[in-house]
Amino acid sequence: MRRSLASFQIDAGVSLAVIGKGLGHHSQQTTAVYARLAQDPVADAWQKGTDAILVAAGVKKTAEVGPMKKLRDNSKSAIS
Repeated sequence: MRRSLASFQIDAGVSLAVIGKGLGHHSQQTTAVYARLAQDPVADAWQKGTDAILVAAGVKKTAEVGPMKKLRDNSKSAIS
């Protein structure tokens, strides 16, 4: 349950310092394992490209573009 809570906190944008304190970690290195959960450069790149296309096409305004939802299974595409 502790790891699940920390994973959900990362998704919600809670800082690693706060998560570590809540979990009772004495070392930042212990909490750093959760940092990898927040880093998804491939999804970020796809989102930025999609946002740019939609804005350029006039389908969405810049302020209307929101983040993509994370997939639980990495083998599935968000498009299919």
